[in-house]
Amino acid sequence: MKRLLILHLVLNMAFSADAQTSLAGDYYLQGVHEVASAFRLKPDSTFEFFFSYGALDRTGTGRWSVAGGRIVFQSRPWPGSDFRLLGTDTEVPDGNGGGTGNGSGSGNSKSASQKTDNKKAPPVIIVKVEEKNTMILPFIDCYLKKGNEAVEGKMRQDGMAVFPAEKYASGLPDSLILQFRFCPERYSRFAITDPKITLYRFSIETWMPEYFFTGFSLLPLADGSALEGGHPLLEGQAFTWVREKEQ
Repeated sequence: MKRLLILHLVLNMAFSADAQTSLAGDYYLQGVHEVASAFRLKPDSTFEFFFSYGALDRTGTGRWSVAGGRIVFQSRPWPGSDFRLLGTDTEVPDGNGGGTGNGSGSGNSKSASQKTDNKKAPPVIIVKVEEKNTMILPFIDCYLKKGNEAVEGKMRQDGMAVFPAEKYASGLPDSLILQFRFCPERYSRFAITDPKITLYRFSIETWMPEYFFTGFSLLPLADGSALEGGHPLLEGQAFTWVREKEQ
């Protein structure tokens, strides 16, 4: 009986390995206007994913397996935040003293024209994202949150979002939320605990454009010519990914 069980396990492992080898290849999304997207399934059970729409490019990597007749994609866990807190300051950068947010503002910690005191909330809260590629900065959404209430601050081309005190009149917010608009599946949260802090400085993590797969799956056709199912970044479940023919 034990020999039969071992033989059964060996045959199943061999079948699974053969299935993954036969499914390896490049699969390209079909029929979606202005979108380029593909999966590359490698024989070693790793995969690469890309998505391109206009100026937006996203990628993904991980391991793929066959379960229940479907190809299942799994990435490493998302590290938990797309932004890194570089530092804070209790002084307001020049040109950002709680006005409407139209000043140029450098974001550096200089002698400020306005200082905070130890009241329940600072007179202004400024979020600064430092990034060489300034084209993406206006697409970073920034919110201050207190309980179930949230207020949005507009991120400028210089990476500044300015929240005058009237935006959080109910008191010190409990958290700061940052989200890249083209990664709507996740956001980064930072706690606010010190009422003296007016400036929060951030950088962008290198993995921000990456998509992290958690059990997404596609159905391979019986002849191995295509995959069918959804798309990790597009709505709907009727997409076809056609396998590129080997040269």
